[in-house]
Amino acid sequence: MAILALLVISVFASTAMESTTAPYSVDFDLHNMAGFDDNTIEADDIVAFIQEKYPDSPMLSETDIGGCFITAGQVNNVNPAFLAATACLESGFGTLGWAASHPECHNAFGYGIPSGSTQPDDLNCMDSWCSMIERVASVIAHGTNYYAQGLNTVGQVRGKYAASPNADSIANLMNELYIFSLRHKANPFQNAAVDALSIGTNQSLLSNQPQEQSVYLSDLGAYRSTFHFVRYDSDASMKIANVKYNKGLQFDTAGRGWGGTSYFNLNGSYSRLIGLIGLDDITENSNKNVTLNFSSDDEVLQTIVMHPGDLPVEVNIDVNGLHRLMIILKPVDIRPIIDLIDMKLQ
Repeated sequence: MAILALLVISVFASTAMESTTAPYSVDFDLHNMAGFDDNTIEADDIVAFIQEKYPDSPMLSETDIGGCFITAGQVNNVNPAFLAATACLESGFGTLGWAASHPECHNAFGYGIPSGSTQPDDLNCMDSWCSMIERVASVIAHGTNYYAQGLNTVGQVRGKYAASPNADSIANLMNELYIFSLRHKANPFQNAAVDALSIGTNQSLLSNQPQEQSVYLSDLGAYRSTFHFVRYDSDASMKIANVKYNKGLQFDTAGRGWGGTSYFNLNGSYSRLIGLIGLDDITENSNKNVTLNFSSDDEVLQTIVMHPGDLPVEVNIDVNGLHRLMIILKPVDIRPIIDLIDMKLQ
């Protein structure tokens, strides 16, 4: 009965969200406190968001880390969703890249880190995750490079902040947090459902429930990911060879020289995975091979080798009876932005 109640609540929550429009875009003015002036996004929503995307985040061990994002943003007049999105994109909330290799610096923002070989110093290190959140918010609001220069929007601030701005990804992450917060309030058991789907490699607490005949991989969602991913369901934010796409997943390692893995629970319910894959046009030019493996627990199902500028490649994989699908990116000395277009399980 508890599982049935969980499913009923989820259906009502999903229906309510269909008509919701999230407020953020690359042109969104960060002075605007949308999402926070009406308490749509609250401290526990941010904590739950971190837990869902990066359950091993060291930021979760710090008391009221969600409240810190909100207070730092509001005090400095920087929308807190932007701060949370930046910490997610730049470091997977402290689990990836420089942040992971220098946990003593509590730097989830890539702030003061021009390269992976940058040494810790007084600029890029603080004594807590919250202190670094406060520093970044203050630098944007009161430093000489952002608000002081009239740079106020997501796109403008990111253009100055990062060598690879990825403003679209930041705006989409902000919207993802907004929608997540609405769902979290409507369905406080949301994370329990995610945990249920991730128990073991071959089992699911919902395994006896009927599955859809087909589902987009972006709608199914990963139950665990060691690199950042963003769902795209309506905005044409992915572009390969100058063609825009509006349904799929976009993977971002958040740094050079890193790989990553995303895990999907198929529950033995599908026979094929079809779609397109390619490097987004915002990926830097390089002659490096970007290699992605679609794998089960036992074997590599398909290997895709891509280069910046290539046309998208067709994916057509037999997943009959497969319980766990892994998408694995091998480390490469660029920051690849990988688009999985119209990827559907049948």
